[in-house]
Formats: sequence, C-alpha cells, structure tokens
Amino acid sequence: MRRNSTNSLVKNNHLLSLSNDTLVYGAGLALTNGMAFLTFPLLARHLSIGDYGIYDLYATISVLISVLITFGIDSSVGRFFHEYETVKKRKELVSQAVLLQVGIIIILLFILWIPSSYISMQLTKANDSKLIYELVLAQVPFAVLLNFSLNLLKWSFAKWKFIFLSGLAALLNIAFLAATICYLKINLINIFEMILIGKVCAAIVGLYLIRNWLQIPQNFHQIKQIVSYALPIGLVCVIDVFIPVFERGIVSNIVGTEALGQYAAASKVVLIITLFGQAFQSAWGPFSLSIYKQKTADKTFSLVVKIFVLFMCGVSLVITVLGPEILNFLAGPIYSSAYLIIFPLTMSFVVQSTSWITEIGVSISKKTQLNFYCHFLYLIISALIIYFLTFNYGVIGTAYGVLSAQIIRSLIISMLAQKVHFIDWPYKFIGLILIINLSVGVGWLILSEEFKDSIGTLFIIFYILFLIVCGFHLIRRTPNFSTIE
Repeated sequence: MRRNSTNSLVKNNHLLSLSNDTLVYGAGLALTNGMAFLTFPLLARHLSIGDYGIYDLYATISVLISVLITFGIDSSVGRFFHEYETVKKRKELVSQAVLLQVGIIIILLFILWIPSSYISMQLTKANDSKLIYELVLAQVPFAVLLNFSLNLLKWSFAKWKFIFLSGLAALLNIAFLAATICYLKINLINIFEMILIGKVCAAIVGLYLIRNWLQIPQNFHQIKQIVSYALPIGLVCVIDVFIPVFERGIVSNIVGTEALGQYAAASKVVLIITLFGQAFQSAWGPFSLSIYKQKTADKTFSLVVKIFVLFMCGVSLVITVLGPEILNFLAGPIYSSAYLIIFPLTMSFVVQSTSWITEIGVSISKKTQLNFYCHFLYLIISALIIYFLTFNYGVIGTAYGVLSAQIIRSLIISMLAQKVHFIDWPYKFIGLILIINLSVGVGWLILSEEFKDSIGTLFIIFYILFLIVCGFHLIRRTPNFSTIE
C-alpha cells in the first residue's frame, strides 16, 4: 500500500511540474549565475591572489548596483504579468517597467559617477581603482537590461529562448575573457573592459528577443502599482546583496587583499551548491503558492523540505571533502588554504535555502513587510558578528560569522512565517539533520588536519550513505498523497 501511494505521489502533476521547472530554470541559472564559477580558473591562474580578490570585490559591487537599480521591479512585473488577461495590457506593463528602469539607471549612475574618485579609494587602494569602478558602473545598465530580458522570457514561458540567452551571456563572457588572456596584457582594466563588451552584446540580443513585448506606453498608470509592490522586495534584495559586499570590504580592510583572494576562491567553489538551491527556489515559489490551499499541502511541504535538507546536506559535505582538490584543479596550489572556508559558507547556504522553504508563509499571507523587518535586523546582526569574528579570527572568522548570522535570520523569519500562516513543518527533523551536518563538517576539518584526511574522509562517506538511506526511507514511507491534483 505504501509503495502504491508513493508512486501516486511521484506521478502527481504538481511534483512533476516542480521537478521539470527546477531542471529547466536550473539549467538557465547554471549558465548565468555559473559564469563566476566558469571564469574562476581563467582568472585565478592569471591574476595574483590579491588582484583576484579585488576583481571579486568589484564584481560583487556590480551586482549590488544592479540590484539597487532593479529594486524589485522585475519581481513586481512577474507578480502582475499573469493577472492581465490580454497581451495588450501585458505589453503596457512591461513597457512601463522598462522605462522606469531606464529612468532609475540614468539618475542612480549619475549620482554614483560624480564621487567615483572618493568611492573607489574607500573600496581599495589598488592602482587604477577609479577606472575599474567606472568600468563597473558602465556595465551595470546592460546587466540590468539582460536580467530583465531573462525574467520576461521566464514569465512568458519562452523556456528555450531563456536557455539560449542564458547560454549566450555565459559564452560571450568566457570568450572575451579568454581573448583577453590570449591576446592582451592580462590586468584588471582589460578584464573589466571585456566584461563590458560581453554585457553590451548579450543585452542587445536580449532586447531583440523580447521586442514583441515592447511598445511606447500609452500612459503611466501602472507605475504606482509596480513601485508599491517592488519597494519592500527591493529593500530585501539590496540587503541580501549588500552583506557580501560588506564581508569582502571587512576582509580587505582588516585582513588584507591576499585573504580577500582566498575568501573569493572559496566563494566560487560554494557556487556549486548555490546553483542547486537557486534552481529549486525558482520552481518552489510558484509550486508552493499553487497548492497551499489543498488539504494535503502540509504533508507535501513536509516531504519536500525533508528530502531537500537531506540532499543539500549531502552536497555540502561532498563539496567540503573535495574542496582542496577542486581549488587545486581550478586555481592552483596557491589557493589551497581556502578549503577551510568552504564548509561554513556551504553550510550557511544550506540553512538559507532551507529557510526559503519554511518562510513561504510570509508570501502566502502577503505580509512581505515582515521580510524587510527581518532582513534589516539580519543586516545589523551580520555587521556586528562578522566584524567581531573577522577582527579576532581573520578570514575564517568571517566565514563562521556569515553562518552564525544566517542561522539567526532563518530562525527569525521562519518563526514569523508560522505566526502569519501556520504550516506543520517537521522542525525537529530539520534541526536535527542540520546540527548533525554541522558537527560532522567541523569534525571532518579537525580530523583532516590531525590524520591527513584518511579517517575524516571515511567518516564523511559513512555519513553521506546515512543521508541517502534516510532519503530512500522517507520516499518509501510516504503517506498517501493521491488526493493531490
């Protein structure tokens, strides 16, 4: 009976949709967000550790400025896109949003360009820091337009165009960087110039692919609706992106650019697990909102989060164990000490991505202001913990500060979500697995130092097998979900 009920669950349309969307959008995200991972070996092997750290700092700042310009507008368009039944109204919505984005680009870049000398000197004392900062500002408008094009292709279910544009953006970035290494003098200025060219080309193609959705707006009545919904989301996104900039700024100023390069290298290895989590998150939002009213929704959510936690914990430890080899293969032995930073960063993302599931009650209740309150508190907590631990323990302290702050944030937002919309989450199971995983990871780091990896690695292998057995046990003992339609 249990096996039959399990099969009925696996065959359920909703769960199949979740799996399919995770794969499709995961492929697109792997191409776009995975560019940093793909370009890591190209840059790490041709730049000094310090220069690579500076590159990573400015790349993170580029993302922050892009988020400041976007400020949740893309999410707002996605929220209202399918509420309009006619193509004409959807075109009006998209066109007004694009003009709003262009207006913000002009105003914000003008404000940031004027004090470019002062800002660049505060960021780093590197040579040509002002020119690097200006090149970063120049690429931001095209990055924003490219991101808007990708989102619109996703909202309009143009999946193959979405994957094509994602792949093209990644290919152009890698091709121009490779050309820089082969034919030009390799330095930060040339690298950011080539990135700018790649962004321009990809943005032009993106606008071409969405050209049928663009028109001259007949009015601007939807601007207020777009902004009112986007404002709290934008504030949350800015805080989310500001914290990585803060982390790198603290490391650069307290520990130095060499440590910044090590931190950047570890962060690129962690991108492996973030691709899994972000792919799932792209599908989880629409999936959860589409079934939460059903009687069996809590049971479905419970199974999903259990399997997700087991999977992500297993991946985090695989990446941790293979971290030294990955770093050596991609970047060379000079980055070998960065492996100590990998586990706390991967564990931080496991906690964060798990909370993306358990905080769905906030979205269901439409009380998105709770996200802002929580993230504002998260910003303060992160700043205090990361500064204290970095000052006392160096770059390793930074990584564990990130993990500590993420645990606090996830606990707070999950509790708030339960207050506004109760869901019967298996919190004891989630907490137990995360605590065990954290203990095993730290234990491996200690044992690997003492016994040269052999005992620690064997310990990890047995633990991962335990996680796999738990996952199969969950699937086999799944209750009857055949009522979900």
